[in-house]
Amino acid sequence: MILQATDLRKQLFKVFKMIDNGEDITIIKRDSGKKYKIIPVKEDHKDMAKIAKEMGEIGFKSPSIKEMKKIFESRYNG
Repeated sequence: MILQATDLRKQLFKVFKMIDNGEDITIIKRDSGKKYKIIPVKEDHKDMAKIAKEMGEIGFKSPSIKEMKKIFESRYNG
């Protein structure tokens, strides 16, 4: 589907649904004639349990909440 930028502004959420359903959307700027294609960005879901296990295997230990608070507060006490 090809839309003018003005139509995109009017139908933004409808366009998002169309993109989610796999439709190709091209936007044309009327003043310059430039074309832009809108595509969804694939989400990168990380397996946090796997990452934690790997960190444990290499000996990484996270600081306690109290230590983290001290670190964060020290950054703002300059």
